[in-house]
Amino acid sequence: MLLVSVKPGSEGRVVRDLMDALYPYDRGVRVEPLGGVLAVYSRLEPNDAERILRNYPIRGVLAIRRVLLAADAGDPRSSVEALLREAAERGLRFSRLELRPSSRARELGGFAAGEAARLGLLSREGTRARIVLVGSAALLCL
Repeated sequence: MLLVSVKPGSEGRVVRDLMDALYPYDRGVRVEPLGGVLAVYSRLEPNDAERILRNYPIRGVLAIRRVLLAADAGDPRSSVEALLREAAERGLRFSRLELRPSSRARELGGFAAGEAARLGLLSREGTRARIVLVGSAALLCL
């Protein structure tokens, strides 16, 4: 799954353009709006789908991120906690972990940082990651 951030008001056009770009490679591709961002579901490898989208000019796209893990435990705090536990179980390491800016992200930012440190997820050699809150779900994006 890829998460595509778009300019407000251009979601409909961007959905069509994303479908136009990926449909020749994956006839089962779907694009769904998720609270201000678009979720792209495809059978393509995430690197391949991301490369195709970066080479296909789509106006209104602000960012394209790969979703590594997702958790929905009913409320944002529990979802962030479940997401970080799963990341720790998989042995992932992050040099920096941030939450997508929103009112809930500010509230949960300190909690997520403390939980990540407690689980041993923070390391200088890790990669940068972002937790995006969509409703009650938490998505870990690279």
